[in-house]
Amino acid sequence: MKALYYESRDMAVILGTGSGKTAVALGPILYEKQITLWLSPLKELRSECKQRFEAAGAMTMCLSEVSVAEMDESLRIILVSPEELTKRQFSEKIKSLSTIRNRIRRVVVDEAHEFPMSCDFRECMAGAIAVRNGVIRVPIVFLTATAPKALLCRIADCFNVPRGNIAVIRGDCSRPNLKLQVDRLFSSSFHLMMNAVVKSVDNVYRANISSRADPGKIVVACLTRNHADQIQDALKNVYQEEECVVIKSHSKMSEIETQQHKKIWNESCKFVIMVATEKFLTGIDASNVRGVIVAGSCRSLVKFWQAAGRAGRDGLDADIIVQFHEGHLENAHGGQSYDVHEGEGSFTDWAKNANECRRLRIEKFSQRHADIEQMC
Repeated sequence: MKALYYESRDMAVILGTGSGKTAVALGPILYEKQITLWLSPLKELRSECKQRFEAAGAMTMCLSEVSVAEMDESLRIILVSPEELTKRQFSEKIKSLSTIRNRIRRVVVDEAHEFPMSCDFRECMAGAIAVRNGVIRVPIVFLTATAPKALLCRIADCFNVPRGNIAVIRGDCSRPNLKLQVDRLFSSSFHLMMNAVVKSVDNVYRANISSRADPGKIVVACLTRNHADQIQDALKNVYQEEECVVIKSHSKMSEIETQQHKKIWNESCKFVIMVATEKFLTGIDASNVRGVIVAGSCRSLVKFWQAAGRAGRDGLDADIIVQFHEGHLENAHGGQSYDVHEGEGSFTDWAKNANECRRLRIEKFSQRHADIEQMC
């Protein structure tokens, strides 16, 4: 917080999932009478951020909801989507309102690892560069839980930030309470994988349902929407007589259904199982997730560790179980292999290699130096 408050330079804040990245960036904002542009890649994440910021006392506006012209002196944060950042109207508004422009202190890029990993955000990054260079010359703060050196360099390149100019603040990213298990399946059959996922979910559910006062939650990470729908249906059949509710999260759900499932996730007194695609895992935030089950594969090692980070945020033990076959990734993309970008790491290579401790490989990949004893 001190570094962000006192230094006017580009920074990368790398802290483990659930360890307070948002709080680090929010702290200085509460003491400043200036504005922070907060760039967030997911709509669900932006709505949660707005509630959290305003609860902390920072007046927040979503750019999509309120005109820049309506901003007042108490405003502290402007939430901006990647798509909005590319609109010419946004930069023109900022230019025309000199009082607003002069109050902008910094740009915060939340979940920064998502931007160079997705072609959907290429225009947004060009927009970010334009705003930074042509509209407001302020530092950029990158927030992420996963940034090995190669990926951090790609983030810097995407936003046209000189690599040597970024101050890196890296906290302890180790998660000793997460227990890792990789089951390599003998076939790429979807039904084989689905049955293995259902069994893994049930093991975690049975281990936690009677041992804790808190009912807890489980997350199932899927590659595709179709996989998520089918696995949800299978789990519903298993738990229709149990004190358990099975929900899902992906891009083809209606707004009404999305809000209903979100309410269940946040407020249900029952044990909740969420089946979600990779993209929507970023917006899943709860302290009592007792297990993350990976259904088949992940698009990269970075994506996997982000998914795993949903679990055990309360510090209690949690299980990370991978039901894997190297053919799952190709099957999900119509027979085509998915080419991971430099710095993201190959999940397939990592999962296939049984000759070296997989947990140690993740630690090395992420350039962490944690005590890995009893983590597997």
